[in-house]
Amino acid sequence: MRKNAIRRSFRYVQKLSAPPDRVFPLLCPTREYEWIGLWSCDLIYSDSGFAEIGCIFRTDFRSDPGPEVWVVSTYEKNEAIGFTRTSEDYVVLHTITLIDGGDEGTDAVTDMVYTALTEKGEDFICSLTSEAFEEEQSTLEKLLNHYLLHESMLRSIEDSEMECED
Repeated sequence: MRKNAIRRSFRYVQKLSAPPDRVFPLLCPTREYEWIGLWSCDLIYSDSGFAEIGCIFRTDFRSDPGPEVWVVSTYEKNEAIGFTRTSEDYVVLHTITLIDGGDEGTDAVTDMVYTALTEKGEDFICSLTSEAFEEEQSTLEKLLNHYLLHESMLRSIEDSEMECED
């Protein structure tokens, strides 16, 4: 019997140029198509068609060892959203907490906790680096800030890590 699986945690704070009530609705599998050019998901269940508690969707990004199923597990409007992301080989607890900075905008604190379920999951989690996590989050920060300022998608940043398998 296994005692404790391999687990790694990452945190990044995005500085966003809008208040939480403008940021929060965009943290949604349906709305991310508006600001992330390479976003792709299969919406499996949602009463509203948008993020809500119990919303379920699937992704299959090139940087992941296989598809993930995401479940919205926390939904506190304009404050926090949490996802439990499952794959065959690992689980990710993924939360985004919004902190209202008034005229300074919003700090979006992204926490991800990866836990291995298999040896393949252990290998994947051990391959993750803080630098790669920070680069991905920085790219998302630029994309979201551009959308918040211009209400259009920034198409000049290409993040091959976000590309999906077809």
